Amino acid sequence: MSTSQILLLGAVAGSTIFVGLPVGRLQGSSTALKAALSSAATGILLFLLYDVLQHGVSPVDSSLTAAVHNRGSWGDFSWKGWWGDSPPYHVPVFVLTHHPRPPLEMQGGTTFHFVTDGIEAALARAREAAAGRDVRIGGGVSTIRQYLRAGLIDELHLVQSAVLLGRGESLLHDIDLRAQGFETVRRVPGDHGMHVVLARHAR
Repeated sequence: MSTSQILLLGAVAGSTIFVGLPVGRLQGSSTALKAALSSAATGILLFLLYDVLQHGVSPVDSSLTAAVHNRGSWGDFSWKGWWGDSPPYHVPVFVLTHHPRPPLEMQGGTTFHFVTDGIEAALARAREAAAGRDVRIGGGVSTIRQYLRAGLIDELHLVQSAVLLGRGESLLHDIDLRAQGFETVRRVPGDHGMHVVLARHAR
């Protein structure tokens, strides 16, 4: 949403509240009118709040130029992902795998490169492709744990959600983030969970 749109919606919400206050005090004003003014102002303000919170985490994604992922279903050469012909990455993606495979070029600027010689090699290639900008490491718990144990992650973006999973892998079991120099630098509530960003400071 543009700045002008935000200002316009803010002005409408403010005007609604400004008009609604005296109307609400009038003895003869209908309940329906009061409810309509209140609902309109509340709805617009909640939408503005949601938009602001969405932009609070967008810099994390907008600065990314390369990514590292684990293999998943890439062992099947006919599989090209769940996203169709245009993956959501729009950057070079380096996939950790034990199965050699030629690079897979997709629409929208995404090319999947398959790396068979370990996490450090994948990260080195991603850094080279990023040319000094940020690299995002994604994939399963095992992949992230390997990079954390190797001390190769500078910032960790976690989403906490109140969902009962039953069983699963523990991301941080036996990993002391404080000992690695991590601390919480950002918390942003979202519709489906709390976004928490941890950053590691130089020691």
